[in-house]
Amino acid sequence: MLKIQILLIIITSCFFIKNETRSVQLENQINSILLEKNGVVTIKLDSIITFQWDRAIIMTPYRPLDSYEKEFAISLDKVRKAIENYDNIIVIGFLNQSQCIAYIELNRNFRILDESISIYTKDESFIEIEMY
Repeated sequence: MLKIQILLIIITSCFFIKNETRSVQLENQINSILLEKNGVVTIKLDSIITFQWDRAIIMTPYRPLDSYEKEFAISLDKVRKAIENYDNIIVIGFLNQSQCIAYIELNRNFRILDESISIYTKDESFIEIEMY
């Protein structure tokens, strides 16, 4: 019985790990870039991302994920729903063919300078971020 329980825990863990799309490695890379420079930093996302993507979406606190899905006709199924309630992070999701394939969480010590843009194409992926 104990072996069955352990096996179920392992299988369940593998399922959640496989479905996790948060890219902590990319978060750390962006945080390192931001922390080593003062002031406004311009990051060309395409120059540091190694996976296939075509758009990036900036998700701000308190906005429901389904509102982004409806407005931009995308799927954010693999993004943690709990982010809707966090006011201390900004989430950048990376899409490929309208599906979120990865996302990062940036601490609110940083801010995106042009918050009027919610979605960027790969060609427009210069994002200005300021630490405050």
